[in-house]
Amino acid sequence: MYGAMALQYYGMLHRTLTGGEPPEITPEEVRLQIAVMEECFRQNAEFARKHTF
Repeated sequence: MYGAMALQYYGMLHRTLTGGEPPEITPEEVRLQIAVMEECFRQNAEFARKHTF
């Protein structure tokens, strides 16, 4: 499964960098996802201590 996901990601990245296509995932979407994860960790400190990314 990871191999297929990596292939999709790097294919998208290649099309963005070489073909001028807009990225499927924007920096704003990434920032929002990180903020959600940080808030989840803040609300559950025990889980955060056991899991790092």
